[in-house]
Amino acid sequence: MGDLDDLSGSFGRGAEHVRELVKQIAFVHQAARSSLEDPGSAILELDRAVTSALRDKSLPSQQFGFPLAGSLLPWIDKDLGNGQSREE
Repeated sequence: MGDLDDLSGSFGRGAEHVRELVKQIAFVHQAARSSLEDPGSAILELDRAVTSALRDKSLPSQQFGFPLAGSLLPWIDKDLGNGQSREE
């Protein structure tokens, strides 16, 4: 795998967008850290921490305009023109 600038080409958005995605991931990790570090914590506690972080107005989102961290990206490979990608 190449550097972040190589990775940014896969998003088609540039290096600043990749940086924002990494900042979003770090933000969510920090919010959920105590639950992650405690193997006895309830999974719903972890889920609430992640959900809360993704909804937090201070989550970095200037580039994307929304939280990309935690999102499922269903498009892999090429668009087949019928709403599916080749990976499906």
